[in-house]
Amino acid sequence: MSGYLLRQTLLAAAVLYCLTPPLACAGGIRLGSTRAIYSDTQKQIGLAVRNTSDKQPFWVQSWVEGADGHKTQDFRVTPPLYLSEPGKANTLRLTYVGRPAKQNEETLYYFRSRAIPALSKKETEGRDLLLLAAVTRIKLFLRPAGLTPAVDDAPAQLSFHRSGNAVRIDNPTPYHITLTQINSGGEPLEDVMVNPHASATVALPSAASSSVSFHTINDAGAITPQKQAALLSDLSGKR
Repeated sequence: MSGYLLRQTLLAAAVLYCLTPPLACAGGIRLGSTRAIYSDTQKQIGLAVRNTSDKQPFWVQSWVEGADGHKTQDFRVTPPLYLSEPGKANTLRLTYVGRPAKQNEETLYYFRSRAIPALSKKETEGRDLLLLAAVTRIKLFLRPAGLTPAVDDAPAQLSFHRSGNAVRIDNPTPYHITLTQINSGGEPLEDVMVNPHASATVALPSAASSSVSFHTINDAGAITPQKQAALLSDLSGKR
């Protein structure tokens, strides 16, 4: 596709005025994982991207953001923009080019990929249209080598402290730990990610018991088997 058509397609994605029904909606671009782990000993990692549509090509634009949600130059994505043909799979290469990473804990980033329907000049000429650009975001963890404990053992290190109508979850490990399907006394609690060497607080239902059950999300993006932990009284006044 020519540079002119590329510019027209990207411009069309920002059009908010529409007199006719949308000509195309972005969708069908799927990442091969729900999270990515980048060891600081690796030169690069690959992320699989597939166009699941059998008819619609898409322009795919990708970048990396910091934990604050702003674009960062710490990672180079190759290619940053490409045309994904129907039914085709591609591999994006991520290379860390930032400052030396923290050596005592993971650093959180977010990988984003935007899919924009690629339309020909014939399809767009003389028509008012609205194209919806679908953006997928996954967590990207920059992980130093040699962290302890092993990542699979980290959830067992969590502690849960009751403080009024809330529970504080302490994470003494160097990993970001995402908890899901948290339950106490038969009542569900909000899903939460606890940062390394930090704490997070979630509301606690009145029917909460003296224990908590929970699952975590592992490196493959799968839900781990249920774990149990005591819900301790917070006598320390911490946080």
